[in-house]
Amino acid sequence: MGLTLHCATIGLEESLLEVFELYPNPNNGSFTIEIPEAWIGKQALIYDMQGRLLTKLDLTAKKSQIEMNNFARGAYWLQIDNEVPVKWMKN
Repeated sequence: MGLTLHCATIGLEESLLEVFELYPNPNNGSFTIEIPEAWIGKQALIYDMQGRLLTKLDLTAKKSQIEMNNFARGAYWLQIDNEVPVKWMKN
């Protein structure tokens, strides 16, 4: 089971629909993130549930791995640049 987030953004051409996927969610520590090509070069920020920034990842490809093996089990927030954060789980 994965997570798909639809974000409406306003640009030069009316509005665009951008989507990213994070899967499998939950899992044991190795997640895949798929982003639109327009988001390559953006940064993914991972926060704990208290809002503390844990790590930053540069998104350099449409499909990337996020390794969370050193993080405790629980819920986390993923935010890409200034988009709305998404909650995800590590078992």
